[in-house]
Amino acid sequence: MVEYINILGYFAGFMSTTSSLPQIIKAIRTRKTQDLSYITISMIITGAILWTVYGVFLNDLPLIIWDVIPACLYTSLFIIKYLCDNNYLKHKTIRPLRSIRIISSKDPHHHRYIHLHHLHHPYIHNLHKKHKHIKHT
Repeated sequence: MVEYINILGYFAGFMSTTSSLPQIIKAIRTRKTQDLSYITISMIITGAILWTVYGVFLNDLPLIIWDVIPACLYTSLFIIKYLCDNNYLKHKTIRPLRSIRIISSKDPHHHRYIHLHHLHHPYIHNLHKKHKHIKHT
């Protein structure tokens, strides 16, 4: 029975720890953090640090692990918010890769772009067979 309780504790810690990741990823991608509160983030960081100290005094490894990680994650969110709010980071969305540049080895100034939505096309699959001198960069 004790083993199941420990598994439950580790799972709860994992869920609590990773719950901040979607917000951090969204803040990095969109660079829009004006709706995030410095006070809330600071309170979460402080709470996680205090729980970590408490875990150290109890010598409770799961408590230490599952509170050090969110303290670091929320500290990074705090820094991202500060950088975005003070215009150190431009407010542009980071877009996913949409094309691949292919440079011919015979003529390094000749570039070709292949859009990723065409990757299912047979041309891409036969690219290396037809043009062995072309390499991906």
